[in-house]
Amino acid sequence: MALPPQPDSPAPAGEATLPALPPAAAASAPPAPTARPTHSRTAMVLTGGVVGLIAGLGAGYDHFRKQPAVYESTAVVSGTDPGAVMAPVVLDRAARRLDAMAPFAPPLPGTTSERVAYLNQNLSLQMKDGVVHLAFRGPNPADTPKYLKAVAEAYAVPGARPVPLPPAPGAKAPVTPAPTAPTPTPVDPDAKVAAERAKLQAELAAITGEPIPAVETRLAANQSALKTTQAKLKTTNSNLEAIAAVGTDKVARLALMKKLGVTPDPDRPAAPSAEEKEWQTQLVSFQQKKAELGRRLGPEHRDMLALDEQIAFVRSLLEKSAAMRPTEDALDRHRTPLTNTWAKLNAEASTLAGAVQRDEATLAAAAPVRAKLEQLTGPPAPPLPPMPAPAPDQVTVAPQPRPAAPATSAGPEIMTSPTEGERVSPLLYRSLVPGGAIGLVAGLGLGFVASLVTGAIASRQARERKPKPLVPLKPVVVSAVRRTGATRIAKYDGPALNVPVLGQVPALKPDAPVEKKSVEGWSPALVSFTRPNSAEAEVYRAARRALVEALGSAGHKAVVVTGPGGGGDGKTTTAANLALSLAQSGKRVLLVDCDYHGTKQQELFRLGRLGDSLKSVMMNDVDLRVAVRSCEVANLFLLPAGRGPVDGADVLTRAKFKDLVAELKAQYEYVILDAPPTTAEKELKALAEHADGVVLVVRNAADAPARVATATSEVARAGSKVLGAVVTAAPVPAPAPAPTEQSTPTAV
Repeated sequence: MALPPQPDSPAPAGEATLPALPPAAAASAPPAPTARPTHSRTAMVLTGGVVGLIAGLGAGYDHFRKQPAVYESTAVVSGTDPGAVMAPVVLDRAARRLDAMAPFAPPLPGTTSERVAYLNQNLSLQMKDGVVHLAFRGPNPADTPKYLKAVAEAYAVPGARPVPLPPAPGAKAPVTPAPTAPTPTPVDPDAKVAAERAKLQAELAAITGEPIPAVETRLAANQSALKTTQAKLKTTNSNLEAIAAVGTDKVARLALMKKLGVTPDPDRPAAPSAEEKEWQTQLVSFQQKKAELGRRLGPEHRDMLALDEQIAFVRSLLEKSAAMRPTEDALDRHRTPLTNTWAKLNAEASTLAGAVQRDEATLAAAAPVRAKLEQLTGPPAPPLPPMPAPAPDQVTVAPQPRPAAPATSAGPEIMTSPTEGERVSPLLYRSLVPGGAIGLVAGLGLGFVASLVTGAIASRQARERKPKPLVPLKPVVVSAVRRTGATRIAKYDGPALNVPVLGQVPALKPDAPVEKKSVEGWSPALVSFTRPNSAEAEVYRAARRALVEALGSAGHKAVVVTGPGGGGDGKTTTAANLALSLAQSGKRVLLVDCDYHGTKQQELFRLGRLGDSLKSVMMNDVDLRVAVRSCEVANLFLLPAGRGPVDGADVLTRAKFKDLVAELKAQYEYVILDAPPTTAEKELKALAEHADGVVLVVRNAADAPARVATATSEVARAGSKVLGAVVTAAPVPAPAPAPTEQSTPTAV
């Protein structure tokens, strides 16, 4: 149970016990609800599999729809030599026949050599059952049979030379009369054409090691790619020049972004620095303080005017910092990918230009040979020479009847007409099956992972919903020494100090859990803020009430908090907690760090901007209204000592310090001066002669009375008085006996 702060009101002496929670309350706590999974793991896996299968089938169908279709036409021709169909002469004849079969989609290649290359690329054949099976593939079902028909007709040319058949069994070979003169063997014109063509093709092979149509196709593709790349390169270079020339005008940059398709950045400031964040926090604090004081003091009050000047000063700092902050918009970031794209396009254009030059040189060298091949045609067969006339002195022989001509076989022929084009690629099932399989596996895997994640989240939520068992609280006993409200503080039973004991603080535990976390990162030792319901915070509240009583009349007092010296007394921590407690009671308090032997207040409160400090004010470097800063506790203001090696006596003994203390007392109800130990005589005198009293902080030990006596003498020599002492590291009070019938326990 927490110990709430109590108002300053008298209370009778005695002891109070915190009642423990009865066991029945813990036993009657409702049982924790059992976490039940909201989704079945199997159902999630199956659902993922179904969704993945549908997505995979959809992706497979989309892939099938985007692939170019290929159609095939087939035919059968007679012959025992499949290579004769693919002979250059046959393909050349077929290429010349294609003009009579127009139209074609896509259109026919322009030159005969390109058509021959196209036929050679898409024509396939197979020898089966003593005949040649031809197949031609193309992108159009109506044009595929036309190409195949042209090849078949070129192979089976009418008027082909007959092939003699062997004589029938038992037949006598015909007797042919011997000629009176030798008959010259006729020359086959096709053989001459073929020989000449073979010679020219050998010359082409010597010029280039690949077919000329392939070189022409590659050259056309490279020329087209080069034009496209050069156009892109020109556009990219123009965009880079426009970005470089646009300057810093915001309107012009926005117009260029719209032209280039760049999305402008939203109108938001860049991330502020740590110093800017601190200024912004101070600005918000000043504005809140102005709103709080405005209702009480009015706009013409000097505190309100000082706040206005502080707000204006912080705003000017923020404006200067924002003006100096470098900015980079989307147009600047777009320049980097544009530069990379320009370099890539430039390299690609250089490569394509080199390839085009090489192919053009190859075609230029092969052009004369190709022209001869284009002009080469088969001449008609020459007539047979006439038989020589017989000599006059020769005996005339009666003409004998000529034997019958030997039987001949038919030439190559088309056995089946080309079929209509039939789609052979792509096939729908070849796209759906892989896509569906991949989608199913991926969906099952994702469903399994989702089920694991959902189960883990459900288990965690169930653990969070499970209430923790109620543990009965042990009774807490505190003793009373003076009126501190309903709560009692253990009385001081140590060695006599000969000064009033304002409070005895148990040893602080920095590792104890905090009840309230500071947004500014304050130290856990500030128990009046971080653990306001702890026993230590209650002791500081009691010390605060005793200090107010010791000061007498209310308001506008300056108190020096010091110690006997030697370190370890907790003087700085006590001063900070007393100031916090006074501010929490509604008093307007200023905590001033005057200890230049160890400036620890700025560490407790995590203060930054140490250039604005007491030292800066005394050196006339900074105005007091700028050096004093507020914090997250209302009515509490802080003035740090400053940074760097400083002679505290030189700062505090100046004549300006007296006027400064007077000005601070006029603005604040209580000014807590965290002073160095009493052994620093000059600094103690400079502080004590301007203060209304001194509070000693001493560690509980056997030598505490002697140290307090020495410190009291030093304070008296400085011209001030000791209001009381705060004993630190005091022992935890022992539990008090149970209340009797005459005494009634008071709830803490």
